[in-house]
Amino acid sequence: MNIAFIKNITTKGVKPGMTAHEEKGVIITNYILLLATGVAFFRIFLFLFTSDLFHSLMSVISTLLFLFAYYMNTKQYYDFAKFFLMVSGTLAPLLKELMSGGTGNQHFLIIASYGVVFLLFSLKDKVKLIIALLMPTTSIIITVFFSNIISEPVILSPETIKMEKFFGIMSASVIIVLVIWYFVKQSTNSELKLISTNNLLQQFNNEISEQKALIEEQHRALTASIQYAKDIQSVILPSKSELNNLFPDNMIFYRPKDVVSGDFYWFADTADWRFIAVVDCTGHGVPGAFMSMIGNDLLNQIVILQGISQPSEILKLLHEGVRTTLKQDVDDSRQMDGMEVCLLAFDKKKNLLVFAGAKRPLWIIRFENGEKKFVELKGDKHSIGGRQKEEERIFTDYKLEFDSQTLMLYLTTDGFADQMNVRGKKFGSKRFSELLHSIAHKSLPEQFKMLNSELATHQGDKHQIDDITILGVRV
Repeated sequence: MNIAFIKNITTKGVKPGMTAHEEKGVIITNYILLLATGVAFFRIFLFLFTSDLFHSLMSVISTLLFLFAYYMNTKQYYDFAKFFLMVSGTLAPLLKELMSGGTGNQHFLIIASYGVVFLLFSLKDKVKLIIALLMPTTSIIITVFFSNIISEPVILSPETIKMEKFFGIMSASVIIVLVIWYFVKQSTNSELKLISTNNLLQQFNNEISEQKALIEEQHRALTASIQYAKDIQSVILPSKSELNNLFPDNMIFYRPKDVVSGDFYWFADTADWRFIAVVDCTGHGVPGAFMSMIGNDLLNQIVILQGISQPSEILKLLHEGVRTTLKQDVDDSRQMDGMEVCLLAFDKKKNLLVFAGAKRPLWIIRFENGEKKFVELKGDKHSIGGRQKEEERIFTDYKLEFDSQTLMLYLTTDGFADQMNVRGKKFGSKRFSELLHSIAHKSLPEQFKMLNSELATHQGDKHQIDDITILGVRV
């Protein structure tokens, strides 16, 4: 109970959120003030017992001053309390020395104030430390050079001087011993806390190691699963040889953001038509890959099994198939993922190509009489899947006949144009189309290298933010 009481009165004034150093400063100040108050209070009765009313009165004043300083410290006026303690601690012995004409032998009490200054003021607070040190220094100068300033000093009896000196030494010793005891106790507590903290840290490190091992195992399993998903997606995507059979002069620039991709390209060959498409599904990674498998399967059903050859009709049926598969036609459905598609159909009997697009354009470079002419077919503004406010989603066919002309065709997703550099600036659709126009006359392998180089230069250290697909064919 006594220990709890002492802890309660010495920790008053400590604020939540204080550092350990700041908290210790408040507690040390309280210790010194309470000890000084106790000593001064005891001296009142000691001097009354010896009929020394002057020193008894001085002790009353000292007691009140120390109590006031303690009160201010508990009210969180920390600097005021410290300086007030120094003023009180040096003023009392100074007055005694002057009143006694230099016979009070109070110098040692003033000199002891230097130790109190270093206890209370951090060496980092140089200005405060210098001001605090000036108080006992000034007091010593006054007591040495101006001890006879009072014409009729109070002459103390030899017994009083001896008792005062003895009691002063004992008081200072008690304060020093108790302060040292406090530091030792704090140091011991700190060591115990450190040991406890180290044990907790060791336990925490062990738990982290176990969790790390578990996470690594889960990561390996997840990586293996995603790698397997990549293998499946690679099988579903048409092979390079298939594209070479349909369009001998071709290029595929395919760069997933993650292991698996939400972009995919698709080919089909029927009796009368050849088809190619580039599709950008909502999202990337595993979610995008799931959508790509749905899109690939639906396109095969529509074109190969149902025999639909009109690009606009293919996109319409693809849109309906996505909405049905993802149950987007249900009123309360929150699944609104979709696709953007660039689809081309080539008539095998005529020099005719038909394009239909869902939010993706077709870029065409015509080579006529040694000149390049850039044509952009923008496609429709509707996506495949997602919300549908209109009664029926209609897509548009764009027909283009070509005879002796050479055409360079680019089917792309928005991935290349959306890549950012280290300053957060996108490559941009306009710059991308200008790049394609500038390299269209080169061989397809050269075009691939230039696209790769341009992307690397633009990105720098910036990570890829979206899947990238560019399909180029020359006809």
